[in-house]
Amino acid sequence: MDPTAALLTGYYLYTASFSSLGSISGPQSDGCFGVLTTVIETITEAFARTYTSAGSTDCEEAVFLDETAGSLGAGAAALGATLADFDDAVRPHCERLGRNLGTARQFRAIIERDSNKAMVASPTFDESQFRLHAERRRDDVDKALDTLSKTVDVTNLRAFAEATTLRLEQQTSDTNDNTLN
Repeated sequence: MDPTAALLTGYYLYTASFSSLGSISGPQSDGCFGVLTTVIETITEAFARTYTSAGSTDCEEAVFLDETAGSLGAGAAALGATLADFDDAVRPHCERLGRNLGTARQFRAIIERDSNKAMVASPTFDESQFRLHAERRRDDVDKALDTLSKTVDVTNLRAFAEATTLRLEQQTSDTNDNTLN
């Protein structure tokens, strides 16, 4: 997907989000506007830094995914925690979970990408480095779930994380199984 089109799509979604939040009454809506603003600022800065500099390395691509997919995940989790009126002590753990889960899911999508699907990602990347970075994010997801499990039921979140992200050993096993066939 063209970076300009992706950014414009993001602006459209951002505007739609603000419109939707305007229909919510109550003190939670104020916190939601701040979350959306932070997410769009982080993503815009990531796009500006990535697409205005001379080229991008694999490491920078990983940081780009942390700042885009990770910010979207953190923002979604923060919005959910705010609207659910979670305690201020719990919200940062929700954001950490969302950030790491969003990034891990995006790494999986890139590694297993279908060339017919649009995606904002470099056409070339160091797959072994992406797999390692994805595994670190997946480990961070587990840590965040463990922390959250002390205050909320994370059964469904844990199942979602397992279903949408791959472990490095699963990826290696799948690769080895395919090699044998």
